[in-house]
Formats: sequence, structure tokens, C-alpha cells
Amino acid sequence: MVARLTPERFEALCAVDGPTIANASEQCNVRPRVSGYDIRYAFPEFGTMLGYAVACTADSTTEERPPSRSGRVALWEAVAASPKPTVVALKDGGTNRRHSYRTGEVTAAVAKRPGAIGAVSGGGQRDVNEVKELGFQYFTAQKLRERFVGY
Repeated sequence: MVARLTPERFEALCAVDGPTIANASEQCNVRPRVSGYDIRYAFPEFGTMLGYAVACTADSTTEERPPSRSGRVALWEAVAASPKPTVVALKDGGTNRRHSYRTGEVTAAVAKRPGAIGAVSGGGQRDVNEVKELGFQYFTAQKLRERFVGY
């Protein structure tokens, strides 16, 4: 069972800024101090994103690997069962995470239904304008252009 934060503790955590979190993670050896920060907040104007994580691994860059509908269904079921608010933590296990674009308008719309407020991904984000209109928060390594033309 997941320990739930009190509303007061949740609100207090929302008030902590990014540099403080980075400093704390270095002091606690959560990540190497020199590993860099290549994941960025796509929509900082939305404010703090804080929630209970549902983690998954996906692969959208290995040609030989067929898509898994059952894996996606299991992810959305886990989001539905998670305490709220929920953040999807997506690790791409493919051959080139910089070519992974699992996070777009459809993913955001589907993730919101069972209660996700945002996602963190080492891959890329597409459909930037549409995702922003949905109010879905993203931390990603890169954004594609806001719109594709002619496809």
C-alpha cells in the first residue's frame, strides 16, 4: 500500500522549488552529481507538478518489437488504481530514447481519463500545442515542433 501525504504535507512539497530538489537529490545520492539535467519542464507556466508516480518501461524505437496493447492497458489500470494526483514516469527501453515519442496528444488524453496529471519521460514530446491545451504537464528530454505540416 502506498503511504499517502496529508493535504498539508502535499501543499508544503508543492512550495519547494526545483533548485532545492536538485540540491537535496545530490546530498542524498539519488543521482550522480555530474549526471546533468537533460529533462525539462515543457509547460512551467502550469506550476508545480507533484503526484504519486506510476512507473513503466516502453519501447517505441526497436523495429522488431511489436506494439503491446496489453502493456498500455496495464499502465492505464495502474494509473486508475493509484492515489491521486498521478504522474506517469515513462522510461524508454528502446535503442535510442531521443527518437522515442510516446508522449503526445493521444497519450495525454488517455492518461487524463484515469487521473494522471502529467508525465516524465526521457524521450521526446510531440503535439506540443494540443497537449498544452489539455492542461497535461510534461517533463521531457526534447520537444518536436508544435505542428507537423503535410502528413
